[in-house]
Amino acid sequence: MIINIEHSIIEEKSFLFIGCVFYGDPFHSAKEWTIENEIGKLWERYGNLISKNYRALKRNLVNLNIGYEIHIEPEEYIETKNYFVFVGTEIKDYNDVPLEMFIKVLPKIKYLFFTAKAMDLDVLPPEISQEQSALIFPRPPVLCPGCPHRATFYALNKSIPRRHRLVSTDIGCYTLGVAPPLSAGNVTICMGSSLGIGSGVAHSPGLKDPVVAIIGDSTFWHTGLPGLVNAVYNRSKLLLLVVDNSATAMTGFQPNPSSFTSHSQVETLAIEEAARGVGVEFVATIDAFNPKESIKVIKEAVKKEGVSVIVSKGECNIQFVRREGLPENKYYIEADRCVGCYACVNMIACPAIIWSDRTTTEEGKPIPTIDQSLCTRCGLCASVCPYGVIVTKIESETN
Repeated sequence: MIINIEHSIIEEKSFLFIGCVFYGDPFHSAKEWTIENEIGKLWERYGNLISKNYRALKRNLVNLNIGYEIHIEPEEYIETKNYFVFVGTEIKDYNDVPLEMFIKVLPKIKYLFFTAKAMDLDVLPPEISQEQSALIFPRPPVLCPGCPHRATFYALNKSIPRRHRLVSTDIGCYTLGVAPPLSAGNVTICMGSSLGIGSGVAHSPGLKDPVVAIIGDSTFWHTGLPGLVNAVYNRSKLLLLVVDNSATAMTGFQPNPSSFTSHSQVETLAIEEAARGVGVEFVATIDAFNPKESIKVIKEAVKKEGVSVIVSKGECNIQFVRREGLPENKYYIEADRCVGCYACVNMIACPAIIWSDRTTTEEGKPIPTIDQSLCTRCGLCASVCPYGVIVTKIESETN
């Protein structure tokens, strides 16, 4: 409820505002100043955006308790009766401005201000208790359940400790592997950059740690070959790890020269043959879902001089399940035997592994369980568990 309205003159000052804008007749739907007309809706939208972006904006706000409503009549106003309405608040500079909010700069002239004092706008995030805060944790983007890239990155981490390597990654689903706990990437810039960066870093004076470049199958064909040729020509000591999921999964399963398809008019091309064709001597193929064998091959590859290429094959699980359906074997964590080591949680970060309401007998630690509505039955978690408490059962046996 408005208490009173005051006015003042501000001399020769420029303003930088952030907020929302409307152009037209704001009173066409309701003739009074109300939440039902465009001005009211503008204030509501502004409040929602400030609340949503408050933590990012708070250091840049001059005074959140002061909101501005600015009416600007363009030259055509006499004919159209349409004008601009801007609702917002003053900011200090252009930094950290959300793309969904509008910036308005008013020039350094004299202004007449009308101030309406009212109840405070409820735009700040609600306060939460410490108990509630403890239940809230970061949720970075993750690879899908059953993604073969997760298995490949697990093998990479077991082969070469993260603190003793440099990994340049590329653009694709596998870019999500940079997030903990997989942490499969120190740098990524643009599509095709993994090989160029890796090749250059490999020539750094005094570098002893292995350099790994990660690229997907479709990106390899699209922009990877020139970088591979360059690395071979410059004799870079580099491991190229091609994560081949037989799909251009990130952008909609468009076909690529080595992707799985049942209706292709031409034979698919082999990444391994392309690598040998440009002069790579050590070329190996591994099964992404066989971590034990993958670890052996990766350890061998990083010892080689020059460029080594490993193609880690594992079909995108979304594509596979759409075509073949889910496998019959389900995976379960035997809660009575689980010791709470959390290898399944901390090493692969599969979204299908969640917390149950059970705890370990001795230490009372929460026991993870497998969400069968998310699990794609790839079996990686069973390979990772050091105690063998993740077991498989045929679906018909569990019904």
